[in-house]
Amino acid sequence: MTTRMKLQLDSLATEIRIHIFDQGLPIIDLCRLRATSRDHRLEVDDIVRRELIRLNTQGPSTFSHFFATQEPLTSANAWAILSLFKQTYPSLSLNMSIQKSCQQLLDQATMALKEALVLQNPQHFADLGLQETAEEIRSWFANPVNHPLLQNVTQLNLKGYGLSLVPSELRLLSNLQWLSLANNQIGAIDPQTFANLQNLQLLYLDNNKISKIDPQTFANLQNLQLLYLDNNKISKIDPQAFANLQNLQELNLSQNEISAINPQTFANLQNLESLYLSQNKLSEIDPGTFANLQNLAKLYLSQNHLTGIDPQTFANLQNLESLYLSQNHLTGIDPKTFVNLPNLQELYLSKNQLKEINPQTFANLVNLQSLYLSQNKLSEIDPQTFANLHVLESLFLDQNQLKEINPQTFTNLPNLRELHLHQNQLSAIDPQTFANLVNLRWLYLAQNQLKEIDPQTFANLHDLESLFLDQNQLKEIDPQTFANLRKLQSLFLDQNQLLAINPETFSNLRNLAKLYLNKNQLTEIASETFLNLVNLQEIYLHQNQLREIATKTFGNLVNLQEIYLHQNQLTAIDPETFANLSNLQWLFLRNNPMTAAGPIDRASLGLAEGVNVVI
Repeated sequence: MTTRMKLQLDSLATEIRIHIFDQGLPIIDLCRLRATSRDHRLEVDDIVRRELIRLNTQGPSTFSHFFATQEPLTSANAWAILSLFKQTYPSLSLNMSIQKSCQQLLDQATMALKEALVLQNPQHFADLGLQETAEEIRSWFANPVNHPLLQNVTQLNLKGYGLSLVPSELRLLSNLQWLSLANNQIGAIDPQTFANLQNLQLLYLDNNKISKIDPQTFANLQNLQLLYLDNNKISKIDPQAFANLQNLQELNLSQNEISAINPQTFANLQNLESLYLSQNKLSEIDPGTFANLQNLAKLYLSQNHLTGIDPQTFANLQNLESLYLSQNHLTGIDPKTFVNLPNLQELYLSKNQLKEINPQTFANLVNLQSLYLSQNKLSEIDPQTFANLHVLESLFLDQNQLKEINPQTFTNLPNLRELHLHQNQLSAIDPQTFANLVNLRWLYLAQNQLKEIDPQTFANLHDLESLFLDQNQLKEIDPQTFANLRKLQSLFLDQNQLLAINPETFSNLRNLAKLYLNKNQLTEIASETFLNLVNLQEIYLHQNQLREIATKTFGNLVNLQEIYLHQNQLTAIDPETFANLSNLQWLFLRNNPMTAAGPIDRASLGLAEGVNVVI
């Protein structure tokens, strides 16, 4: 032994005596040192032997306490620890406990591999199924006669077996193409675990406890196309971890603890199409991080801590179709950030802290179909902001602080089908605001401060199917307001301050299926109000101040299935009121004066036997 080596071991021995077992002896590092030479092995064995004797005299200890501060075990480390402790007073109780625990984890992995192979290939592995103990199974795997069978396996599902270690016998399945180790308790992966699996194409390691990835772990997986590492405990990634995965198409790293990414991490992933980085701790992204991902189509960065984005970050992603940036801390966006994304179709910016948007921000997104700006702090929008988004179909501006909308804002959006403006502070809408939205299907204006609506506001929305005007301050509605909405199926007017409804208000809504008028201040409804609603299925009139229902109110509503009249001031209902409603299934009448005296006879209401009456 050289003098230098002796000094190193003496130093290590001193460190071990300072940082004793119960404070977290670096046992895995000792195993690695022990494997380097015979002299190291003898010295390490002697150090561990003396420390075990000392600890053993202090009372019992447990495996979990012993390894409380150790790095996560791999199969290779577990075997090394077993080898170490078998050489150092194997009869000591502490020693035996450690050996037993390591052996149990190794046996569990081996048994799980056997079970999965037999379950998924019962005909080929009938003989393996006869092996009962872990040692018998290992002998079966070690027998070269069985290797051709193992080489025929192309898929293996070890999902949810409760594994802490990856079975070391995986190396024998050299033609494996699909492998799932998801939903286990794996804390670490030995660098050589997948070394023989050059044909692997899909690898699932999600929902484990992996904290780091050795740069050699995936080095031989040149044919890998999909790699899932989401929902682990990864805090940083070695820039060489994915260096050899040139054929990778999908990489999922979401739901980890990644706070920074080296700009070289994805440099060799030229064929990557989907990259998931959501639900991490990223506060910034180096502008070169995605520079080589020319084929990337989907990029997920939601639910991080991003406060800003360098305008060059997405500069090379000309094929990007979906970009997720929701639930960050973005306060602003440089107008050049998306300038090189001509193929972008979906852009998610919801749940940030955006106060304003430069009108040039989306100017080059000529293929954008969905834009999400919900739950920000926008108080106004420049009328040119969406000017070039001619193919936009969905626009989410809800839950902001918009007080008004320039009537030119949506002029160039002829293909818009879905517009969300609810939960803002709109008190009025210019009648020309929606004039060009001829393909609009769903319009959300709920939870604003609208007091009135110009009768021309919805005049051009001939294809509108759902209109949400609930939770505003409407006191009346002009009878021409909905005149052109002949395709409307759902109309929400609940939770306003409506005192009355003009009988002509709904006269053209022959396709209406659901009408919400609940939680207003209606005292009466003219008998002809719903006359033309022949396709109506549900009507909500509860929590008003209705004193009576005219006999012919529902007379033409032959498709009506549900009527909500509870919490009104009804004292009686004529039995002819429901006479034509052969499809009626539910009638709600509770909390009216007419129900206070007790149960109501179904026959007295002229109802069929199958109708459910809630009183």
